[in-house]
Amino acid sequence: MRVERILFPVDYSERCRAAVPTVRYFARHFGSEVTLLHVVEGRAAHAVDSPEAGEAAAALHAFRTRELDGQRCREVVAAGDPGERVAMEAEAGEFDLVMMPTRGQGAFRRLLLGSATAKVLHDTSKPVWTSAHIEDFLASAFLPVRRVLCALDLGPRSGEVLRFAAELQREFRSVLCVGHAIPWTSTAFEGTWAPDLRSQFVGQAAESLRALTGEFQLSAEVEVVDGPIHWGLADLCRRWGADVMVLGRTRAGDGSKGMGSNLYGVITHAPCPIISV
Repeated sequence: MRVERILFPVDYSERCRAAVPTVRYFARHFGSEVTLLHVVEGRAAHAVDSPEAGEAAAALHAFRTRELDGQRCREVVAAGDPGERVAMEAEAGEFDLVMMPTRGQGAFRRLLLGSATAKVLHDTSKPVWTSAHIEDFLASAFLPVRRVLCALDLGPRSGEVLRFAAELQREFRSVLCVGHAIPWTSTAFEGTWAPDLRSQFVGQAAESLRALTGEFQLSAEVEVVDGPIHWGLADLCRRWGADVMVLGRTRAGDGSKGMGSNLYGVITHAPCPIISV
């Protein structure tokens, strides 16, 4: 696994600072260069030459000195919509990983991702690390990476997602679990006319997971859960003690399918950080 360049958007929020230990951990492990990107909102493109931009550059440098001293870094100040600029920078800069904490706000913060994070997840083709979307998120609780959970939807990109998770597991010499969540609608009609419907679905999914892990010659635990996908995977994370969950997501513009419409629900309910690919 090559992670030579990491993009870390900086907004100086508590959740941004909480993500620093993980950014530092990944960067030191892979020997990566970290690009710190701060976006000045609501200004024209020429605003990067304004006095305000100069102040923003000074603040970013102070952040780098305080939080990432000794780490190889670039500092970039841009102007515009944060989500759009981060996604543009991620694609143009040939980054291997974007590390961006969630930041929903208001009464429904627990249920909704921040708009910038959602935009980046939708628009970039790069792997994106997002923090656990919980109020008391503590990055150090998930370091080092000892247990990797790979959540597969058993769609056409499952092999690609599993390969990424396996490479991550080998890099950190961690334990790998491969899981799948069966939507509750698949077993909602279990009854007298189909008493073994759930066990049939679970058995078929487990067989598919074992076939995939065998194809990649992986030694991994396999587990299938049912119910609402986001709740099932969140419960599996807790029971299994995952330090990071790897899953696929729909990629903009290429027609591929990953966790799709379930992605935001999984991220907002997961008790650990997620890397979506």
